[in-house]
Amino acid sequence: MSTETFRVLGIDLGTTWCCVVGIDHEKGGAAVVLKNGQGNRTTPSYIAFTNQEILVGEQAMDAAAYGNESASNTIFDIKRVIGRRFSDPPPDSSSPRGTRGTLAEDIKLLPYHIINRNDHPIIQVQLCGETKEYTPQECSAFLLKSFKKMGEDFYGGPLLGVVVTVPAYFTEGQRGATKEACVIAGLNVLHMINEPTAAAIAHGLASKMDESRDALVYDLGGGTFDVCLMRIQNNNLHTVIATAGDCRLGGRDFTDRLAEHLRQKAGVPIETPHLKHLLREEAEKVKRALASSLSQKALVRGTTAEAIVEVTRATFNELNEELYEITRDCLAGLFQEPNVVKLGITRASLDDVILIGGSTRLPAIKDLLEEEFPKQTIVNRLDVDEAVGVGAALYALTKAMKNHGAVPTRDMVLQDVNPLSLGIMVDDGTVEVIVARNQEVPARKTRLFETSQDYQTEVTISVYQGERRLATDNRALGEFTVAGLPAMRRGKVRINVTFEIDGSGLLNVLASQVDGSQSKSLEMSVLGHGMLPEELARCVEEAQKLDQEASERASLAAARNGLQSLMSRVKRDLRRCQGTAEEKAPLEAVLKATRDELQKNGENGENTTVHSLKYLREAVEDAWAVAPWRLEQSDDEESTDMAVDDAMEGDGGAAPGSSANTLRQYGSAHSADTATTSVGTKRSAEEDGGWGRDAKRLHVDEAS
Repeated sequence: MSTETFRVLGIDLGTTWCCVVGIDHEKGGAAVVLKNGQGNRTTPSYIAFTNQEILVGEQAMDAAAYGNESASNTIFDIKRVIGRRFSDPPPDSSSPRGTRGTLAEDIKLLPYHIINRNDHPIIQVQLCGETKEYTPQECSAFLLKSFKKMGEDFYGGPLLGVVVTVPAYFTEGQRGATKEACVIAGLNVLHMINEPTAAAIAHGLASKMDESRDALVYDLGGGTFDVCLMRIQNNNLHTVIATAGDCRLGGRDFTDRLAEHLRQKAGVPIETPHLKHLLREEAEKVKRALASSLSQKALVRGTTAEAIVEVTRATFNELNEELYEITRDCLAGLFQEPNVVKLGITRASLDDVILIGGSTRLPAIKDLLEEEFPKQTIVNRLDVDEAVGVGAALYALTKAMKNHGAVPTRDMVLQDVNPLSLGIMVDDGTVEVIVARNQEVPARKTRLFETSQDYQTEVTISVYQGERRLATDNRALGEFTVAGLPAMRRGKVRINVTFEIDGSGLLNVLASQVDGSQSKSLEMSVLGHGMLPEELARCVEEAQKLDQEASERASLAAARNGLQSLMSRVKRDLRRCQGTAEEKAPLEAVLKATRDELQKNGENGENTTVHSLKYLREAVEDAWAVAPWRLEQSDDEESTDMAVDDAMEGDGGAAPGSSANTLRQYGSAHSADTATTSVGTKRSAEEDGGWGRDAKRLHVDEAS
C-alpha cells in the first residue's frame, strides 16, 4: 500500500476543546492540524439541539446565548459524564483532597436535563419540536461525526482509522464508552492513547531527541488533570513509568469558582439557564484576561439588573488555591510510586517538564512548576492545545502502517501503564488486586482462587477498579457467573481468573476451573459502562437515521435556496430590463404564483418537497427564458450577468451544493449564498491573554 492510502486522524477529544490532526503524505508524513468550518484549529466541545437540526462546535456554543430554551438544549462537558454511573463512588484522585463528587453531584452544575435510567445518565433535549433522549456516547458521537467529515474532506476520501486520546486517569468504563462513541460515529479506532503519552510523542519528534531522557508531562486541560513520568529512548521507545491525576480538575473548575464569586459580588438574581450560561462565559473571558493582566472587570447580567465586578489576579488565585494544591499533591504522590523509586527518578534527575493543556497558561501554574522544578527546563515547543492531537496523528500513521505490513515512516513503540488497580471481590468483601496501578500494559495476569463454601457449584466473579480496600468503595465494572462446578468441600475446587488489558487500556476477564472443565469469559468493556451490543447497534442505527434525515433536510434546503436565488435574479432582471409592462407581466405572474405556492408550505417553503421545488424552478426558468429582452441577450452576456448575480445575491439558508451533513462546524454553511453572515474576529495572543481563542463574534443579518 502507498502511504497515501493511510488516511488517518489523531483526535484530541477534550472536555472543553477538541483538536483534529491529519497527515500530509506529500511532506514525509508531517502532522497537519485541520481547521474547522470557521477556520479555527480547535473546536469547542459543544452540541446544540434546535427546532431544525443538530449543531456542533462554535455554532452550538453560540446557541446557548440565545435564550433559556437554547441554553437547556446545549450540551457541553459531556466528557465528565460519559462512562459513569449514578451508583459509582466519587472518582479516584491522586490527591487526598481531590475533587470528590458523584455523578449526581456533578450534573447539578449543568444546565441541561440528565435523568437516571437504570443507573445510567440519559440526556433529554428538544429536537425539531420533539423530546429526544441520548446517551453520553451518542452526544459525543455528534462531535466525532463532524471530525470524521473534516478528515474526509482533507484527504478527499474515506478514513482508514483514527487514534483517539483519553486522560491517563480515565477508568475502564470511560475508555470503553469513548470507544463506543467512535463506533456510533462510524470511525475505525486503531488505538486509544493516553493524552500525556501522545503529547510526549509530539514533543519528542519536535525536539529530535537522539538519547534517553526522563520527562514529566504536566497536562492540565479544560476538564481533567494528568501528570505522567516517561522515559523517551532514541525518540522511538516511549515508556510510561507512572501516572497520577484527577479526572474532575481542569480549567472549567477554575471558571466555575470565578463565576460563583462574580455572582456573589454582583448581588443580582441569576436564575435561568440563559443567564447562568452568560455568567460562565463572562467568567471564562475574565480568567483568560487575567493570564496577561493584573485585574479585569466583568459584566454580570441578572434577571432584573446588571452589575460590574472587578477581579484581580490575586483574588482569582485565592479562589483556586485549593485546586492548585491538588496538582501539587499529585506531583508528590507520583514521585513516591514504587516504579519511580525503583528507577531512582527524582525531581532533580528529570531532563524535561512538558506542559500540555490550555490551563497551563495560568501564571499561578507556571509559578507552581518553577517552584517544584527549579533546575529543569519547562518545555513548550508545541502549542499546548495541539500537541496531544499531533502525537495521536503521528502514532495513528505508525499503527496503521504496521497493521498493514508496511514499514512505518517513523517507527515507535509505546509502553503505557494501567492507571488504577483492577481486581475481584473475595469472600470478606475486600478487593483482591490482580493488576496493580501503574502496571505496564498490555498485560495478562492470572491469579488462583478457590471456593469459599462447602458444595459450592457456582462462583460469581465481581470485577472492581480503584484503590480502596472495600469493594463497595470502588467502581464496579461488572460481574459474571461460572456454573456447573463439582459439589466438593470448600477450597477443593480452584478457579483461575485472568485479566487481559490491551494497549488501549480495555479489559477482558476469563475465569476457568483449573481442570478446564468449566470456563467463562467476559469483555469488561461491554459491561463496564452499561451499553450492551444490542444497545450499541441501536445507537448506530439511530445515528444513520439522523444522517439520512439531515441529508434530506440539506437537499430540501439546497433546492429551496436555489429557487429563491433564481427568483431574486429574475426580480433584479425585471428591474433592469428595458421591456414594457406588457412584456414583463407573464414573468411577474409566474413569480407571484411561485411565491404564493412557497408560502402555502411555510414562510420560506420549508414544508414542501424537493420534487415540487424542482417543478417550480423549472416553471420560473421557462418563463424567464422566453422573455423578449432575454431572447435578445447573447449567451456570454447572460452567463456574465448570472455570475455577478450569484456573487451578490443572498438566499437565506444553506448554500446549494453544501454538505448533506448538518452536523457542521460554525461557519461551514455560511457562504455567499446565506442570509446570515457570521464573522469571527480573533484577537492577538497578547490581547486574549495568550489563549488564542475567539474573543468575540459579530452577527450581521442581511435583508432577504
